Amino acid sequence: MKIFEKENSSHYFQYAFKMEPEKQTEKRQKRGRSKKGETPKTIMVYRPHLQSIEEIEEAIEAKKRKLSTLYSSRTNVTIKRWQT
Repeated sequence: MKIFEKENSSHYFQYAFKMEPEKQTEKRQKRGRSKKGETPKTIMVYRPHLQSIEEIEEAIEAKKRKLSTLYSSRTNVTIKRWQT
């Protein structure tokens, strides 16, 4: 669970996950149709389900401000290059 949260973490959103068990039929090793009376094996798989999601407004606004300043400074440099 901690590995999943670490891989899917974000600076701009706060997530809450819940692991829920789910039965899944195991894939057959042999090709073709199963024999008469053969029951498929089931295994328990635990899948993460999203419970809640919240935006971190401060981080989003800070990133927007930073991107807007970088964009304007880059366009000024580009314009100066074309003018010379």
